[in-house]
Amino acid sequence: MPSPRSTGGHRTPRGPHAPRVMAPDLPARFDGDADLAPRADLIGVRLRATGDVVSDAHGRIAESRLDEASVTRLDLTGATLVDVAITGVRAAELVCRDGAWLEPRQAELHAVAFAEALGIGMTA
Repeated sequence: MPSPRSTGGHRTPRGPHAPRVMAPDLPARFDGDADLAPRADLIGVRLRATGDVVSDAHGRIAESRLDEASVTRLDLTGATLVDVAITGVRAAELVCRDGAWLEPRQAELHAVAFAEALGIGMTA
């Protein structure tokens, strides 16, 4: 009788698996455009990052998209981001203390992709 880990005579691989890359759950149509601002509570919008220093400190953003922005400082201190697509964003400084973007395991798996989306080079 094969052991519970048996796969027909083949050994199951051990060790960590590559993270699954899952697209954010975005609406088919957005409800409009909105600027990032401190304590903003936004859902289902196309986000704009206007100005040199942009802040959404302590805000809540869900099911939204931020594309093509170039800022000196992006402040997401204490912000909660759920199902937010971020592409083409360049930030010289990213501040995100005490934020809640994904549950901790998901955040760890997606940290490199997120940094690269913001234009932050990652080195080993």
